[in-house]
Amino acid sequence: EHRTLFIVAVSHISRRLRHLIVEAPILWNFVTTRFSSINMARTVLSRSQATPLTVELCWEPPSNRKHFLRTLQLFLDHRNRWQELWINADDCTDLLRTEQWNMDLPALTSINLFTSSIDDIPDGWLMPKLSNAEFTGSPLGPLRTQIKSCYIWLSTDPLDELDELGTKDADIAQLTRGLNASHNVKHLTLDISLRNAEPGRSQTRTIRHITTLHVTGTV
Repeated sequence: EHRTLFIVAVSHISRRLRHLIVEAPILWNFVTTRFSSINMARTVLSRSQATPLTVELCWEPPSNRKHFLRTLQLFLDHRNRWQELWINADDCTDLLRTEQWNMDLPALTSINLFTSSIDDIPDGWLMPKLSNAEFTGSPLGPLRTQIKSCYIWLSTDPLDELDELGTKDADIAQLTRGLNASHNVKHLTLDISLRNAEPGRSQTRTIRHITTLHVTGTV
């Protein structure tokens, strides 16, 4: 929402600038359930015209559940334009699993899951073009067969604000099993925070189908 509010503020500088901004669909291609009103969501969708969308879904109690559901349904009316999807917070993920949504997303190529309990992507979601996935935490099982590129963030820091995502030996073994069963993943990025990590025994993990591995992080 901050991005949209900034664009609106800039558009008020002059009449000419407002015209240029309003008539530039690419500036309105980000939509989020954080929008403060359903009217703002409708305005942004209208100004985005036929541009592919980046969609953020976020809901946490005690936020207005009814507003989230109404906004999500509005976004789903444009599901053919969803290109990138961000899902934030566990409660939002649980809500998406329990509600019967039509998640036929023919243009979606990338998904980002920012939750503490990740079980891949809910069954029944149709995403034929999905090729990239980003996870905060370790996927619990094999990834969708069409995913070829994967980014995974893990932390061993008990003081981290996402300490529930802390990485242990069991998590690494689980992650290895999941990736070994995800045969189409060719490009893997591991972003690992090792701050305050306890010394452990060294282990070798082999994932034969990965062709590009990038490891980054902090110690």
